[in-house]
Amino acid sequence: MDLIWKMKAMNLTNLFLNGEHDRICAYEYTPQKKKLYGSVVPKYPFPKGSPESQGISSRLIEAFFRTLETTERLYPHSAVILRRGVIIAEGYWKPYRADVPQMMYSLSKSVTSTAVGIAISEGRFGLDDRLSDIFPGRGLSVSSLFREPLRIRHLLTMSSGVGFNEVGSMLDRDWIRTFLESDLAFEPGTKFQYNSMNSYMLSAAIRERTGQGLLEYLRPRLLDPLEIGEVEWETSPRGIEKGGWGLCLTAMDMAKLGQLYLQNGLWGKDGNQVRLIPEEWVREATRPHIFAPSGDGKDGYGYQIWMCSRKGAYQFNGAFGQILIVVPDQELVVAVTGGSECAFLTDSPSDVVERFFYDDGVYSGSPLPESPEALASLRDLLDHLTVFRPRPRVSDSLSSLKPRKTASSSVPPLAGKADGVEFHMEKNNGAVLPLIQQMVHANYSRGFSRFKVSFSPGECSLLFSEGKDVNLILAGMDGRPRYSPVTVGGEQYLVGASASWGEDPGNRDELRVIISFVETPNTRLLRIAFEETGIVIHFGESPGFFRTLRLFALLVSGDDETQKKLMDRKLRQENLLSRARSYTEAEARGYYSSEKSPSQQTP
Repeated sequence: MDLIWKMKAMNLTNLFLNGEHDRICAYEYTPQKKKLYGSVVPKYPFPKGSPESQGISSRLIEAFFRTLETTERLYPHSAVILRRGVIIAEGYWKPYRADVPQMMYSLSKSVTSTAVGIAISEGRFGLDDRLSDIFPGRGLSVSSLFREPLRIRHLLTMSSGVGFNEVGSMLDRDWIRTFLESDLAFEPGTKFQYNSMNSYMLSAAIRERTGQGLLEYLRPRLLDPLEIGEVEWETSPRGIEKGGWGLCLTAMDMAKLGQLYLQNGLWGKDGNQVRLIPEEWVREATRPHIFAPSGDGKDGYGYQIWMCSRKGAYQFNGAFGQILIVVPDQELVVAVTGGSECAFLTDSPSDVVERFFYDDGVYSGSPLPESPEALASLRDLLDHLTVFRPRPRVSDSLSSLKPRKTASSSVPPLAGKADGVEFHMEKNNGAVLPLIQQMVHANYSRGFSRFKVSFSPGECSLLFSEGKDVNLILAGMDGRPRYSPVTVGGEQYLVGASASWGEDPGNRDELRVIISFVETPNTRLLRIAFEETGIVIHFGESPGFFRTLRLFALLVSGDDETQKKLMDRKLRQENLLSRARSYTEAEARGYYSSEKSPSQQTP
């Protein structure tokens, strides 16, 4: 990133940490998520069978799911396992569901790459086509005049050397021009440097050469044949799909893509198959073209697809635990979604897949003897998966609450006093939308202004005002989540919520509410304390925000060691950290504004 963009990015960091969110984006806020993704009827093109029927032990599969569930900081939402084109296990951690697509983050890149492969096969452009020819007159940096021209293959292999990245995308409306005018950090093709704007330029190239956006282009060529239902892909200020992020898919949709790649681009049953992706593209996209010296990418990077430590295996990967791993020689596909505290490959669900499925000894070339007892145990586990109680080790964890001394589900006296009462909240930085999601969509909160909690058998309801939005969320207190639509800044979300009683360190009763934004990896955590004079709401979220803040700092600094040290020093400044905590661990206090009346019992 050239000096000007580095200075702008540093200023953006200051604005964010200081809470001046209205000044972060260089362009007017536009809602990205304009409708609910829910209630997509799942399509199952694969037969179902026991793990044993496909040469794998049910005990192994159960151990895999239990390890996903109990590994610190992973918090899986769904997992689908195919072997030889047969579903041998499928599980969803409540409140996450099979019929609700989830944000894929950078896993979107591999779908963009697939679109590029199809476009190349149609002669729309070639691997060695220059960006200056695809986007004539759209921008040119001085340094690029003396270097290797940027080509499509440089974008695919994350080796463009362009510094304009995800952070910079908040600083300019015209991402194409800014990308092309950006200085180059190194000769294109000589070094791996992860940058989501490379993927955006691939999306823009398809728009430029076909006149269609990614979704419109892929609908008849990929999505319809795979029976992938209605999905959305977020767009740039210019209306072009972001390419590097912003796509939503279900776990089964992910598994279909994995099976398509496993079958070398062919789709359908034997004797009735059609080619959706060129076989040569699958072969080239899933082999290493470039390596990183260490960390993510050390096993090699293909065309927007990561290589795995097992020879021949590869994965589509997105932040916070969205993974799709294919092990071709064992005909295995594993798709996982989640809300992991781990941003990318390191310490992610990929490690659990490696532990259980990279050893050839776990596979049999022929069916194993059926084990009804083991299969029943596996199915019982899959029927009772739940993510009601996140276990993050960060300070915003709900699990740090002490359990209630009694098992009674009755409403404590002070909570009973607040039942159905509307509270006027003091100025605060609390929000229902987790801060990570606010940051991704530039959809920042103004804080809670009014709040009311009401109790009824088996559930409670939260009615609150936040800016111009008024939302009602139901939360199950009987072990079953309740689902509610939520509107935040013109964006519509589906949440699944549950609540239970706990005690704070002062032995006071607190209502803890877990609000999962089931179309995203993110969960809002609330602790509501009841006092004689009113209520206090403590806000937390999972994944924890400070890990993401470190990732944000890494994107700003790039490979510049001096810049990294400056960013690290800035993040350690206590005044900035304190200011940031006022948003990441916000507190909202409300006082009684009126006595409870019969009309206030139900929001």
